[in-house]
Amino acid sequence: MVVEVRSLRKRRYLFAFLITAAIFLIGMLVGYSFNIQKENSLNEVMSNQRMDYDSLQLQYAFIDVMKNNGMCDGISETLSKSVSDLEELRVRIENYNKDDRFSMVDYQNLKRDYLLAQIKYWLLDKQSKEICRRDSVSILYFYTNECADCETQSYVLTYLKELFGERLLVFSIDSEFKEEPLVDILLKTYGVNEFPTLVIEEKSHSGLLESDGLKEEVCSYFKDSVEQCK
Repeated sequence: MVVEVRSLRKRRYLFAFLITAAIFLIGMLVGYSFNIQKENSLNEVMSNQRMDYDSLQLQYAFIDVMKNNGMCDGISETLSKSVSDLEELRVRIENYNKDDRFSMVDYQNLKRDYLLAQIKYWLLDKQSKEICRRDSVSILYFYTNECADCETQSYVLTYLKELFGERLLVFSIDSEFKEEPLVDILLKTYGVNEFPTLVIEEKSHSGLLESDGLKEEVCSYFKDSVEQCK
C-alpha cells in the first residue's frame, strides 16, 4: 500500500513537472514569435523611411532642375511629417532597448539606422531651404541618457514643435552612440562638450534653454512674420 502511494505521488510530481515545462515552453515560443514580429515591424518602418527619404531627395532634385517651385509647399509638408515620424520611431526603438529579450546587436543596428535617417533629413532640410527658400528653423538636439536637463529640454522642444508645426524641425542626436562615426564628427564640428546642446541654424547653445528663451531664439530666424512669435 505504501509503495502504491509513493508511486502515485511520483506520477503526480512528474505530471506537474511536465505541465509546468509545457507551459514554460509555450510561453517562450509565443514570446519569441511576438518579438520577431515587433522587430520585423520596426525594420519595415525603417525601410519605408529610407524610401520616403529617397523620394523626397528626387523631388527636390526635380524642382531644382525644372525650376518648378510650385511643388515646394507640398514637399515641405511631407518633409516635416517624415521628421515627426522619425521622432515617434525613436521612442519605439528606446522601448525596444528596455526589453532585455532583444539582442544588443539588433538594437544598435536599429539605432544606427535611425541616427543616419536623422542626419540625412537634416541635410535634406538644408538643401530644401536653398531650393525652395523655405522659411523654417532647424535644430540639432544633442543629448545623453545621463544628462540631468535633457528630459526637460525634450519637453520644451516638443512643446515648441507643436506650436510652430512644420516651420520648426528638430533632429535628435544621441551623443553617446559611438557606433556611428558621424555622431563624433558632429560633436567635434559644433564643439559639443555639454548636454543638452542645441544647434539652431548653425549657432550652438550649451545647457538647458527654457521655453521662452528658446522660443525667442527660434523666432529671430524667421524671415516672415509668424503668428506664434507675436
